[in-house]
Amino acid sequence: MPTNEVTITDAYLRYSGFKPFSFTAGSFKVPFSLEAVSSAKYITFMERGLPFAFLTLRALGGMAAASGDNWTASLGAFGDTVTTETSDDEGKSLAARITYAPFFQSDRVLHLGASGVWRVPFQNGTAPFHKTVRFRSKPESNPITDDLGTRGRLVDTGNIPGDVQYFSLFGAELAGVYGPFSIQGEYIRTDVDRSVGDSLVFDGYYGYASWFLTGESRNYKADKGIFDILTPNKPFSLASGGWGAWELAARYSEIDLNDDAVSGGRERDITAGLNWYPNPYIHFMANYIHVLEIDGGLHDEEDLDISQVRAQVAY
Repeated sequence: MPTNEVTITDAYLRYSGFKPFSFTAGSFKVPFSLEAVSSAKYITFMERGLPFAFLTLRALGGMAAASGDNWTASLGAFGDTVTTETSDDEGKSLAARITYAPFFQSDRVLHLGASGVWRVPFQNGTAPFHKTVRFRSKPESNPITDDLGTRGRLVDTGNIPGDVQYFSLFGAELAGVYGPFSIQGEYIRTDVDRSVGDSLVFDGYYGYASWFLTGESRNYKADKGIFDILTPNKPFSLASGGWGAWELAARYSEIDLNDDAVSGGRERDITAGLNWYPNPYIHFMANYIHVLEIDGGLHDEEDLDISQVRAQVAY
């Protein structure tokens, strides 16, 4: 029987009266990864890339941050998400992110960044070897289910046994803007330490390029280390003949969830995107995703092609 559910995304208090520092407490985004901390309203593709399967985007916690004209630094301590239910102790983590822009102008940007997370998973009961962790990813789309009942997740480690003591993430970021052209890429590595069994290593990365046919440049906020809302040079108007902003983009991404006895699968995708921004608040998107390869896991050697469109209004 269907039930109504209420979820919380961002609910926090922030104090910024002690420049250049700020302090945040509540449920908010964990400081890790350029694409993850950027608003989903302003990312280039409809969904984030494959390696974001390693991340918990939001959690309950506290964070101290500082920033200057071209740099940011943040450090936070977190528990679990608002909706996580545990029968014993909740998980805990430390997370940090730093960014630096050696140069930035309205149409020239170089962004560098690095992130790290150290996390102890929550306890699940009192039996021995009860701490587990699981990583799984959808194919850069959000299908509901499939023939195997895996809810569209083509790669999945399942619950990793062996009493996981902790796992750690390392992320590296690179982005650049040169007029209407831009590139962006990230690498994420995950190390899993267990009491029983060997330690495990998984990783993933993505890289993409985009081109504004109408001459705009991606809007970079150097004091926040993110890309923000885009304003077309000529917003769409029948009266004035403006076409809005048109963008072409292509992405390659990969995630590898195979190591030792864990065969979660290795997946490689390519995505092509076409975006139309009639004005800063309306955004039309079309994505085509082709799964190049799946090696291992329940969906070994399967082929998949996905086409999807989205109309978005955001303020």
